[in-house]
Amino acid sequence: MDVATLDLKTGHHPTLENTRYSPIGLRFSFLLDGKDTNGRCSLQLVTAKRGAGPAWHVHSGEDEVFYVLAGEMRGYVGDDVVTLNAGDTAFLPREVPHTYQVISEEATFLAMITPAGFEGFFHEITDPVASLDMPPGPALPPADPARIARLMTEYGGLVVGPPVPLS
Repeated sequence: MDVATLDLKTGHHPTLENTRYSPIGLRFSFLLDGKDTNGRCSLQLVTAKRGAGPAWHVHSGEDEVFYVLAGEMRGYVGDDVVTLNAGDTAFLPREVPHTYQVISEEATFLAMITPAGFEGFFHEITDPVASLDMPPGPALPPADPARIARLMTEYGGLVVGPPVPLS
């Protein structure tokens, strides 16, 4: 399908149907999936609890861009560490180990992945929601880190280290 023939997608917002939650403290609202963009990119609205963040990982075929809407988080890309606040943008390139960690009580950010496809990983590690509210309680460590690492590999990524501990 040529990009000129794609339907204009408007009105994508968080709903019970497109939002999923992981007990590690991450809520994903899938605003655009690869099917919406002919595989060019995906866009998620992510709300995360204090301490939430993935294991250090590297993507072989995707770049990520974060735009922070609210809260504060640290971005780790290779040897660089940056604090991100509302209005800040971070680029997390493919083939460079990276992670992030929420350091405020909660943070909300847009996460664009290009090309699309890796959003399937997020679908697999999350569960449907009954409410758009964040569940109570702290972010928890992954119940099955080996499963996360295996799924990451299936989606072309590689876990290269544990999550950053909250300092």
